Amino acid sequence: SSDVCSSDLDQAGSAECLECSSGKYSSDVSACTPPSRGRSHVLEGHDDDVRAFAFSPDGTRVVTGGQDDTAMVWDVATGVVLFELRHGNGVRAVAVSPDGAMVVTGSDDNTAKVWDLATGEARLTLDHDDDVTSVAISPDGTRVATVTGGEFSTAKVWDLATAAELHTLDHGDWVTLAVISPDGTKVIRSEEHTSELQSRI
Repeated sequence: SSDVCSSDLDQAGSAECLECSSGKYSSDVSACTPPSRGRSHVLEGHDDDVRAFAFSPDGTRVVTGGQDDTAMVWDVATGVVLFELRHGNGVRAVAVSPDGAMVVTGSDDNTAKVWDLATGEARLTLDHDDDVTSVAISPDGTRVATVTGGEFSTAKVWDLATAAELHTLDHGDWVTLAVISPDGTKVIRSEEHTSELQSRI
């Protein structure tokens, strides 16, 4: 049976879902309605494992990130690839802005990239010292929090208009995830056994 590797309900309330078609990770992703209604179609296009995905707020597009060095933007209704967003190594994290205008991808090439979701064009590149394993966009779409992997992980907060690094939140252990609060004033980052809340981001 299929193992779900992640899922993301779209904000338009259509209850679309995504799951890997087989195993923990897979190069195929299923776009489906709720379990009682079954699978609608499979998004085939990645050449290696799919590691992350996120819906646009209106539920019409989904972005997938794969170990084949690409993120792909799909039309949910048709399963057609609209854009391929290229990195120099595997894509580990994706996030779509609340207004649906941009997508941020995090990669093992030590960068996070900001893309125009309407055109697929790159807007900004945010350079890091290690693999980017998590990305989260603030509710107002002005900042992004990124996490790098490695033994001495860091979380950073960036300005999405200028690519300026606003804060570096050093941590003495492995940081796995960062999430920005709904009011945009705090970021919480988690390590192996604890979570830490940082105010005034």
